[in-house]
Amino acid sequence: MSVQDLHLTRLAAGGLIGLILAGCGGGGGGDSSGGVAVPPPAPAPAPPPTTYSLGGTVFGLLGQGLVIQDLSGGAVNITASGAFTLPNRLPAGTTYAISIASQPSNPAQTCSVANPTGTVQANVSGITVNCVTPLTSRLLDLASGEIDSVTPDISRHRIYLAAPDRNEIIVLDADSVLDHYFVGSAPKAVALSADASKLYVGLYYGGALVVVDLNTRTMTTIPVAAQLGTPIVRCLAEVRPGIVLVGGSSVWPGPVNLITVDLTNGAAQQIVATQLPLTAAFTFVKSPDGGVVFGLGLPHPTTGSASAQIMFRIDATQPGLPIVASVAVNSVSNVAVSQDGKYLLTNAGELYDAVSLQRLSSGNVDGSVSETPDGAVIMQAIDSTTWVQRDGIAFGLMAIYHDDCPAGGLLGAIAPAQLRGEWIKLVGNYELCAVSTTTPATAPGVSGSRALPPWIPDPVLMPWVEVPDGVVADIAIDNVRGMAYTSNFTGQSVDIYSFASQTIVGSIPVGGSPQRLTLSADGNTLYAGVFYQGEVVAIDLTSRTVTARATLTSLLGSTNVWSIAEISPGHLLVGALPEQLTGPNTYLVDVMMSNPSSAQRVGCPLGYYTPKPVISPDKHFLYLLDVTACPPEKRDLTLPGYPVVRSGPPGGYLQGGTPVITADGAHLICGGTIIDTSTLQQTAYTGSSSLALPSQNPDRFYVFGLQAIVTIELHDLKILSIAQNGCQVGAGIDGFSAVAMSADEKTFITINSDVADLCVTQLAP
Repeated sequence: MSVQDLHLTRLAAGGLIGLILAGCGGGGGGDSSGGVAVPPPAPAPAPPPTTYSLGGTVFGLLGQGLVIQDLSGGAVNITASGAFTLPNRLPAGTTYAISIASQPSNPAQTCSVANPTGTVQANVSGITVNCVTPLTSRLLDLASGEIDSVTPDISRHRIYLAAPDRNEIIVLDADSVLDHYFVGSAPKAVALSADASKLYVGLYYGGALVVVDLNTRTMTTIPVAAQLGTPIVRCLAEVRPGIVLVGGSSVWPGPVNLITVDLTNGAAQQIVATQLPLTAAFTFVKSPDGGVVFGLGLPHPTTGSASAQIMFRIDATQPGLPIVASVAVNSVSNVAVSQDGKYLLTNAGELYDAVSLQRLSSGNVDGSVSETPDGAVIMQAIDSTTWVQRDGIAFGLMAIYHDDCPAGGLLGAIAPAQLRGEWIKLVGNYELCAVSTTTPATAPGVSGSRALPPWIPDPVLMPWVEVPDGVVADIAIDNVRGMAYTSNFTGQSVDIYSFASQTIVGSIPVGGSPQRLTLSADGNTLYAGVFYQGEVVAIDLTSRTVTARATLTSLLGSTNVWSIAEISPGHLLVGALPEQLTGPNTYLVDVMMSNPSSAQRVGCPLGYYTPKPVISPDKHFLYLLDVTACPPEKRDLTLPGYPVVRSGPPGGYLQGGTPVITADGAHLICGGTIIDTSTLQQTAYTGSSSLALPSQNPDRFYVFGLQAIVTIELHDLKILSIAQNGCQVGAGIDGFSAVAMSADEKTFITINSDVADLCVTQLAP
């Protein structure tokens, strides 16, 4: 092709392009030189904006129909707890707001978004939705009296309540009381045997383990105070069939022991080789396989601070049950163990490694935790109305519940009433609230709250009369003559009160300030201790004159005569208070009133005997309880020097007071403390330091409290009657400084130390 032909071809092509452009644009397309314009290339399309997802986690969903939505319009239907993602994605910088479009039903739940709003900067996965199930509850109200622990019996669908104020174990289902076991003083620690045939009960003030056979309904009491080192039993656990681990709390300075009790031979008690001195052990929890016991307590010595608590691990597979790990904890009251035995969950929600006891995560609640007997479900009451259900392996959150139990007050123990679905919670001190997690809208038992039977009889007001009589210190009743003798401290006389006329009918001057009185066994002589003078006088009641006087100051170590007891006719034991609280010791003096020069010191050489010494009804034994430097003593009065035949605990007992002895000589009642005279161990505590008097019935005694006379059965401490006497209350022990009782146990005289009156109360026939 020639150059001319190539040029023509190009022109032709240019003309074609021009025609095409003209056809598309509706006009010519050349420039002034006759050339054709080429358009610029089209811009590349903008990339789509980056968007992010919205999602989070749903907790506690049990119902159906939950719908979660975002304001952008995206919504998702949730069928189970776990992670979720909303369908709409949002670009960075976009604000979002999450809400509940539809609440679940069957069961009805209320779900809420914990953190519903924010601004998108990246994928959002921290939105939390909590679904709460309302529980309908049923209230069981004991009206009064502390309830300390709740123990389930799944096999019988029963609940055992430790009622320390009532001295009993209450047996009930979710509807009504089924039975009562009066076990003794202040039961608190309760555990069920592995085969559910026995209930183990620790007496908080009784120093004993009570074994209740649930098949035969019989009880066996095993004293443990001597080996335990304290009368306060705090916790129990069955480590092997028939072998029970017992822990207690110290009542006097010094450590306490952990012991095992072999039920086939109650005397076979072994101190556990803990290698960790304890002031108290107050919780035992077993691992699912029974090979480990986890305990909570206080180390010895302790500062008394909550942070000084200790959690420990006992290897129950070794004979000595050694403590193999321990760690300091703060305000931990109970724990649950995972099914595999690897983890512990505390009432505060803290997680611990069960082997090393290392804390893995912290908690922030002060509630209570419990688990089903198979360990599959852990229930944690985190406040007075909220329950959190967790799985038994990793303690993962399964469900959240709100009950309609009474709010406020103290949150106590919780326990399963059935294997999975029924739970019972202690509200305050004496109310139980039962709920069901399997049927949340229906509470166990008959609908509505129900008050359990009262734990004490209704009090009866008894007639009384008050007789003004100066500063009265003591009373002695003369049943033969129908008189009562009172020591008139300021009047320096012994006044005579007539039951017939209900007035003071005479007085006997004693030449000083009489303090303590005691009547001779034959009723013919009254002995009076003269305070400030270190003297004891003998008053002949026929002539109403002082016939003998013994000055004992040098031997007593004080002039303040405080106690008198008659060993035999005319043969006395006399004690005194020190001149000052920090003064020298005082001593117990043995004296024959017919020969004052025979006086000599007896008893503990370090002295300081303050209350009245007690003589057994058969005059065989002398009991000396309240001394500062020597343990309680039981002495044989039939042998020279009255040797000690039994000693009590080195630190004494839970409560002191003026001791009296029961008619059979088997028990001492010292304030609110009951002491077995054969062992000198505390077996019970009535919960009060009130003055007490024994009945002629050895199984009964009377306690004088605030304006009331209470009759108590000794073997189970059951309250039999309450008589309100209406007497004025003074500044003595519970308002009274001394009490006395007529032989027929119908007339009582109390001394009000504040207003210095005698109050005479007549019980109804």
